[in-house]
Amino acid sequence: MLSDYLQILLFEDDQEDAELLQEYLEIGNSVHYGVVHVKTLSDGLIYLNDKNIKQCFDLILLDLSLPDKHGLDTVCMVHEAACDIPIVVLTGLDDEAISLEALRQGAQDYLIKHTVNERLLCRTIQYAIERGRLLNRLSISEARYAIAVQGSNDGLWDWDLTTDEIYFSPRWKKMLGYDDHEIRNQPNDWFSRVHEDNFQEMMLSIEHHLLGHHPHWQNEHKIQRKDGSFSWVLCRGTAAWNEDGQPYRFAGSLTDITERKQLEKKLFEEKELALVTLNSIGDAVITTDVLGHIESLNPAAEKLTGWQLDEVKGKPVSYVFELVDGDTLEPISNPVQTVLNEDRTVRLSNHPMLITRDRQPIAIDDSVAPIHSSDGHVIGSVIIFHDVSEERGRAKQLAWRANHDALTGLLNRCAFQSHLEQAIATGKKHQHVHTLCYIDLDHFKIVNDTCGHAAGDELLRQVSMLLQRRIRKTDIVARLGGDEFGILLQNCPLTRAVGLSNTICEELNQFRFVWQDQVFRIGGSIGIAMMDGQTQSVEHVIKAADSACYGAKRRGRGRTHIYQDTDASLSQHSQEIQWFNRLTQALESEQFELFYQLIRPSQTLASDKHHYEVLLRLRDDQNNIITPGAFLSAAERYNLMPSIDRWVIRTFFNYLAETLSHRNSALDSEPLVPIAHVYAINLSGASVNDETFIDFIREQFSIHQIPARKICFEITETVAVANLTKAADLMTELRELGCQFALDDFGTGMSSLAYLKALPVDYLKIDGNFIRGIAHDPISCAMVEAINNIGHLIGVQTVAEFVSSPAILEAVKRLGIDYVQGYGIAMPSPLTGKISCPQMC
Repeated sequence: MLSDYLQILLFEDDQEDAELLQEYLEIGNSVHYGVVHVKTLSDGLIYLNDKNIKQCFDLILLDLSLPDKHGLDTVCMVHEAACDIPIVVLTGLDDEAISLEALRQGAQDYLIKHTVNERLLCRTIQYAIERGRLLNRLSISEARYAIAVQGSNDGLWDWDLTTDEIYFSPRWKKMLGYDDHEIRNQPNDWFSRVHEDNFQEMMLSIEHHLLGHHPHWQNEHKIQRKDGSFSWVLCRGTAAWNEDGQPYRFAGSLTDITERKQLEKKLFEEKELALVTLNSIGDAVITTDVLGHIESLNPAAEKLTGWQLDEVKGKPVSYVFELVDGDTLEPISNPVQTVLNEDRTVRLSNHPMLITRDRQPIAIDDSVAPIHSSDGHVIGSVIIFHDVSEERGRAKQLAWRANHDALTGLLNRCAFQSHLEQAIATGKKHQHVHTLCYIDLDHFKIVNDTCGHAAGDELLRQVSMLLQRRIRKTDIVARLGGDEFGILLQNCPLTRAVGLSNTICEELNQFRFVWQDQVFRIGGSIGIAMMDGQTQSVEHVIKAADSACYGAKRRGRGRTHIYQDTDASLSQHSQEIQWFNRLTQALESEQFELFYQLIRPSQTLASDKHHYEVLLRLRDDQNNIITPGAFLSAAERYNLMPSIDRWVIRTFFNYLAETLSHRNSALDSEPLVPIAHVYAINLSGASVNDETFIDFIREQFSIHQIPARKICFEITETVAVANLTKAADLMTELRELGCQFALDDFGTGMSSLAYLKALPVDYLKIDGNFIRGIAHDPISCAMVEAINNIGHLIGVQTVAEFVSSPAILEAVKRLGIDYVQGYGIAMPSPLTGKISCPQMC
């Protein structure tokens, strides 16, 4: 609707024409007009170039013939300055053709001056203003549409089905990489570029739409770009039909969906990969919705549960995932509901077992986690579990092995000590009385040495079964190590424990072990120690029972013995235990020392060949020297002799190597160690039986480069006879290296003479008990003379020990004994510096 007041800018150089026009406006109608009159183009442009003034004008009346400009140029300049203000051109009769051209340049209408009247002028002005406003709204609408189209980034197409021409918008062409002039308005310029894989489907879908089968048309296809590559596009459109039902127009848009397609492909590949992974992994996977109803089972879950997905989809997860406690078999609440309610991951730790479709329990390890939507809400759960029956079985087996002896199946020492700790605790808390029995087999070593370890292992198994048959259900039996066993008699007073122990001891004494047609009597000694509220510790009660077992052995074996604090034999055993600690520390901290004692020829005062026996000593905290008699029995009982023997050999060889090296480099001619000296080193029975000992000897000779002829090893007659075969083998191998051998304490054995021929020895050291009485006891003298004669007869030299006086020395010389040793010859001296050669007394 027009306003009641309109402001007009009039360009007119003729004053009369200007006044006439203003007069027409004043009398034309009810609309009031304000007129601003300018006579030149330049004056009018002043108004139009001012933004604030220009917006006041509703219409421009423009004469095409002005003093400073005329013709179409006038229209162009005014329209450029005020493109949004309607222009009505004023012209003469002969300028009508120019006026029509002015309309093409932007004018809304034109008037021929001599035909104008008030009615025509006002109507033309009104029409021009309304048309301008309509065009302005149309321009705004088109701009808005253009912006919308540009914002959507789509290309437009419009297909005239009657002429078979199609319009492609510039954006449509640009999306394919073409300029506006490079694609014609022909349908083939579109369809020829569609990928051959999509062409038939696209054309068929267009046909169905134009036949009215579908109200809207939509199709995705690949289309070729200018560079030869293909882009995925989405085409959408709608046809228009005439009154006869025939389509005459088909228009729509083209959207580039390449990025979406690539994303869909990537998502599909990821989904396919996830699905393949899910189906191929060993773990079973079940997913549920937010209500806990089953949505999926992977193949592993189907196999483990026994259910197929199509059988259980949509059912509560408890229908498939039923759990019980692995230890008690009591039902376990399903963790899925906890996960859904509390939005947290749950992992069961009480050894759960899954009840399968056929009601078989399977040990599993599982975890349940929530599934979230993009906004973080819980939309379901996922259960991941796998069969751990084998792993759990191995864990139980490892736990069993950690607490049991692999050979006998009994508890081991560590597990047995735990039971002892519990027994001590109950004794202190509830005043219960328990008893510990410490069992040591008496003749196990004979079986092991005679028939081998396989026989020994079988013996231990049979003994373990015997013990298990004889104890009560509440008692606990264990193998403590070697051939030692322990029995905890729970809630058993001492008097009753003694009866049970005597029964077990009698069973062991009557037991006979048969191996390859050989029959062995084993027997056993049992030490008994009471446990009550006064028991100090596990170590204390084991030590007490062990000491009592030692007491049983000292009293003749095959019997029981009760621990008593005042027992003398147990006191001795306790001292031996203390010696074990002292000797172990002495080996570790080098507290042993070496001494030597001269062994001289009996008939010659000056001989090039002197012998020396290497002696072992221990220095205590008060710097006193302790001889081996005080600690050798403890060392033998606790198997320390092999270590002590090796320490002696290693230490002496090192000393001798350094001394010989010093002699070779000395400038003076006096020898520190005469080359003719021979050094005797004692070996224990444990070393003789040690199969690795000969390798150790060879290694020491190699390391220290000691001449083997300078070393003579001594073993006692008792050791040699008890280990005849091994002693003979050791002597033979060491003699092949060049070493010599002496048989020590000769004469004490029951069958010395019978076994002497089997031993390749170089010297017989006659037992000192015979030598002590040689000067006044005819029997001792006769026995020494017989031993000396036998030794010489078989080519062995003899040595008299314990020569402590001139009388004994004279008797020895008179009998023709080759060498003498004792305090009357030379006292033992520390093995430091030069080894002296004292004269015989």
